[in-house]
Amino acid sequence: MSFAVIRRKIITFIDNYLYLPLHKENDVLKKIIFTLGFTVATGILVSGCATNSAAKQAQISIERVDSSSVNITHAYLTKTEKGLNLRGELKRKQHSHGQVLGHVHVEVVNANGDIIKTVELDPSRKASSDHIAKFHTTLPNDATGNTVKIIHHDALSHKQESKVNVWQDANN
Repeated sequence: MSFAVIRRKIITFIDNYLYLPLHKENDVLKKIIFTLGFTVATGILVSGCATNSAAKQAQISIERVDSSSVNITHAYLTKTEKGLNLRGELKRKQHSHGQVLGHVHVEVVNANGDIIKTVELDPSRKASSDHIAKFHTTLPNDATGNTVKIIHHDALSHKQESKVNVWQDANN
């Protein structure tokens, strides 16, 4: 679809649904709305494609395992100079209130189901009462071609290891 066709469809949408008649004085407003809408749509498409392309290029699939009180709402890969960054977001389930407690285990699992590497992450929160928390880590090189499994553990499910955000071999 060409740029002109997309532009015409957006202008038609603005005319039909935002009730901006085709008067000369509304042309500037239409151009502003079009430019803003096109910029946002392009940004969403480009960032989504970049994230998906990083995972596809590295042949990594992401698996999420929620806990009883927290959902892993977002998990995505981005390519940086240091390697592949895994970023994600945790959100309290609706029946739970207060901050996100617990920690995140990230495992690199090969095609046979064997765990190769593991790491524990403490999610970061903006405020102590925040019901959303974020996590991130740089994946080890041997994650390529494997599955990255993200598991949230509630605060009291088990004792957290002392080494946080340090990748370890699974047999340690």
